Amino acid sequence: SDYLVLKDRFGLCLPVLLQILDSSTDSSLRFLGWDVLNLLLDRAIATEVQNFSVCLADFFQTHSPYPQEDICGLSVVPFSQSFAQFLTKAFADGKSDACVSREKQLEFFFTFGFFHCKSAKSEPFTLFMEFGLLPLLETSMLAPNLQELSQQLLQSCEGPQILEVLLSWRAIVLLFNQLPQRLGRYFQDILLRVIFSYLTFLISDPPEGLADVDVTDYDLAGFRSPVAACMTQAEWEEAISRRAELEALLGEVLKMLAQHQAGLFNKTLMQLQSGSSFPAKNLAVEALSPQLQRFVRFAR
Repeated sequence: SDYLVLKDRFGLCLPVLLQILDSSTDSSLRFLGWDVLNLLLDRAIATEVQNFSVCLADFFQTHSPYPQEDICGLSVVPFSQSFAQFLTKAFADGKSDACVSREKQLEFFFTFGFFHCKSAKSEPFTLFMEFGLLPLLETSMLAPNLQELSQQLLQSCEGPQILEVLLSWRAIVLLFNQLPQRLGRYFQDILLRVIFSYLTFLISDPPEGLADVDVTDYDLAGFRSPVAACMTQAEWEEAISRRAELEALLGEVLKMLAQHQAGLFNKTLMQLQSGSSFPAKNLAVEALSPQLQRFVRFAR
């Protein structure tokens, strides 16, 4: 029913909505306005969006929410959704207005997510990832931005927030499943982060001194990841609750590496198992040897 109401009325509704968003300073009203804009863009056809691409591009760049504020942090969801809708339809089939640069729009999209959202609390960044970046990765639009995007995602895989890590790995799987021929260049970087996530979230002992944590509930490895050691109780409890989900996702990443880089994958696992890839007399690496052997069994 909502589609029938909005059909052929995009050009009538959009200017009024943008005027309301432009003139309002009420955070709640702006939150609702972004949600309505997302609905409009979702129901509009690509041609309708392209007719208003110039004003929409300017509006997204000058009216983004501030993730540091609570209600504006919630606005990250409809803003990211509507921005992703705009990018998908404004540049559908390679079409674009001469005055609107696809590269500049994506640059701002990445800046909003990987800088503004990530520098705020963890929640705005995970919302940007889930509702903005992941839907775009289901298209082929971001393939030309592989280098920049993979760098940002791999860095996000190193954090202590397991939801952020999970979403980053999902994004990496979507990105490289579209570009398997480029896996060779990023193989070592990806495998290193897989090992890092495995050690931190799957086999690390819990942080010391947490309340209401019974160590008998865990299969203690005698190893505590430096990242896990610094986790708060809330972070650790969330990590435990999502451990099975991350284990399955890391298995999917390893399967992707083994499928498209079989020779390099098997060679690297053999080196890890034999210890031939370790620096000579490196005590820190030698101390990790049992955990790396465990990882090799997991990877196979």
